[in-house]
Amino acid sequence: MNDPMLGLAAVRLAAAIAPSYIHPDEFFQTPEVAAHQFLGVTTPLPWEFDPAAPARSIFPVWITAGLPFLAARALGLDSGRSLFVVVRLVFALQTLLIDYLIATYLVPRHHRALSLTLASWAHTGALMTHSFSNTTETLALTAALVLATRGRTRALTAAALGAVLATGVFVRATFVLYAWPVGLVAVVGFLRSRRIGLLAAFTAAGVLTAAALVACDSLHYGALVFPILTNLRYNADAANLAHHGLHPRITHLLVNVPLLFGPMLAMAPSPKLQTPIARLAAACAASGLALLSLAPHQEARFLFPLYPCVLAVALAGPPTPRSRWWTWGAAANAVLYVVFAGHQAGIVPAAAEIASLSGDANVTVVSSRTYAVPGFLLSRGGGRPFTGTVVNAGSDDALAAAAVRESIKTQETWLIAPRVPAGLETEDVHEEAAFWHASFDDWPGTWRARGQVRVYRVVRRG
Repeated sequence: MNDPMLGLAAVRLAAAIAPSYIHPDEFFQTPEVAAHQFLGVTTPLPWEFDPAAPARSIFPVWITAGLPFLAARALGLDSGRSLFVVVRLVFALQTLLIDYLIATYLVPRHHRALSLTLASWAHTGALMTHSFSNTTETLALTAALVLATRGRTRALTAAALGAVLATGVFVRATFVLYAWPVGLVAVVGFLRSRRIGLLAAFTAAGVLTAAALVACDSLHYGALVFPILTNLRYNADAANLAHHGLHPRITHLLVNVPLLFGPMLAMAPSPKLQTPIARLAAACAASGLALLSLAPHQEARFLFPLYPCVLAVALAGPPTPRSRWWTWGAAANAVLYVVFAGHQAGIVPAAAEIASLSGDANVTVVSSRTYAVPGFLLSRGGGRPFTGTVVNAGSDDALAAAAVRESIKTQETWLIAPRVPAGLETEDVHEEAAFWHASFDDWPGTWRARGQVRVYRVVRRG
């Protein structure tokens, strides 16, 4: 297994540090929050971390970005580009741990090499390596499946399972939708075998872990808070979800599952439910997919936790001949890697360019027809975090032009955009750099800009 694992690690780490940018949440819900607290970046926090009504636990942010950022700063690696690499590597290591647990504990020995081969699929390499909390949720579910199926006869294992299940709930509220079968099977198993001591260890560890995480959140936010409950209330209201985009309730089943797992399933042997592991994984997958499909906001990343379940079911059977779909699956995999690698890929190097050219940390950066620029990417390093202003104008050229004209009156101003927005003809706009960039949201604009995003320094004329 060592050679496939090493090859997988090489592919995974290479994909992780590619400068693609899939969704704003990958930056603004984890590394930007950590940079705000630990490094002094002063851009506004996202609404989920508003102390008045927090909807996210701070603990996962501290573990997956806060502590790595503190270590990076101690080593002098606190420039925006270095912090980007650090957080990507942290999440890439999480995905490798997921694959190790799957290959070692959740699939038969004769399918371990195949499971690592299927793990090279673009969904893990090009998506899960990004700093989405969904990746950490997937790791928690994988660990829970391993603990639930690897001998529930020891108090330490039972306690570890209770702690993992409690932690997963604080990582993402949706963890409950996937993991409740694991908890149910564990409790029923303890009761049937009359192992009350194990049930006590499981329950005590879960309760103590939850209490510790509530205390952690309450200390951070300055009051007794339960972010998980706020998150559930928010997402239960369709009017709130409308701000993020509404989708047909069959989007997960007809679009997101084929996108993430279609060729992987085609390349795997026929699914089997012959083992307790496969049956429990199937229950978790069915529950998560069905319950998430009830909500009208459906993003593909919400289905990341299906990954260990899919492999545990697909590879539960005996060895089978090589699938005729391998060539097609490999080709689809390569195409997806290229597509995801280029998406919004100019933002990270553009931010690094501004950090290197800017003479002050207190500048204004306006982005137009791109995703928002995270403040931590604009940090110059050497203990000089970004303390300026970031304005994202979306596709509104008038807003971008107005923000630039207002900023240049008092501050050094930079613009990141595929082209200069209309309305800035009267100002001095100097192109400093251009980077490869593609946007799923603005294909015509990407075509007109020849697949590039540009960095402009804007100076008030006269």
